[in-house]
Amino acid sequence: MPLSAQDCDQYFAFRDGITMEMTNYDAKDKVEGKSIMQVNSDNTTSQNAASTLSISYYDKKGEKLFENLDIQLVCKDRTLSIDRASFNNLFNTMKEVEGMEVDVHGEFLEYPADMKVGDELTEAPYTVTTGMSGINMTVNTTIGNRKVLSEESVTVPAGTYQCYKISYDLITKNNFMNTTMSYEEWYAPEVGMPVKSISYKNNGKIASKSVLTKLTGI
Repeated sequence: MPLSAQDCDQYFAFRDGITMEMTNYDAKDKVEGKSIMQVNSDNTTSQNAASTLSISYYDKKGEKLFENLDIQLVCKDRTLSIDRASFNNLFNTMKEVEGMEVDVHGEFLEYPADMKVGDELTEAPYTVTTGMSGINMTVNTTIGNRKVLSEESVTVPAGTYQCYKISYDLITKNNFMNTTMSYEEWYAPEVGMPVKSISYKNNGKIASKSVLTKLTGI
């Protein structure tokens, strides 16, 4: 049965007024920066719900780099989806700062409510086209090879959550090179987003990680 808009309220990412803080660390566990996400739940119907995460990003010195970057989430038919096209908001901010022309097109990144260990999740391809000083470049990226590895209880500074551990590859292609980076993330259905993620170098060592460090307004 489809989730109703009321069912979507189970996700913290769809509860108006909640604030989440994600902190990014390098391979040596040194803070690289943090993002603060304010939930604004809106556009709710009887069949689905939409939510906006308004994001501000701070560097490792605590200086604000960006603010009010809106990312769109949709909860429909037992699936929570992140709209990749809404990342245009981030790149439009870069445009203002660096004089870029940027456009993003892509598929939703989906987290089914009925996922189980062993499932292979849908890929999320997207394309970023940039232009500056008459020079254009297109980068094709796919969040692919998404697999549900296990169910785990994960403790982060913001609390303890029952999570699905998901592995995936970030595959990037342009005219100059192709790169693949491997990730693992711990998606907490209660939160409606990963509470922990780790990226790996080609040699298998940790490159960086992000964790949920604060959750307020519950």
